Amino acid sequence: MSDKQILIVKDLGVSISLMERGHNLIAQMMSERYEGLKLYVFHNTASLESDILDYPPSTYYSTD
Repeated sequence: MSDKQILIVKDLGVSISLMERGHNLIAQMMSERYEGLKLYVFHNTASLESDILDYPPSTYYSTD
């Protein structure tokens, strides 16, 4: 598993799909960088790292 603790998803559809797969959304917030963009925050797990590969890399990023 990655050493990154948080996965940020920039796409509502991807977030919904991940929640349907059993991943827990821990927060949603507005982007400070892009006005009007909502971000969805998940705990990064090995299972999530595997599932996120089904989506375009432009829809997410991981961070500490």
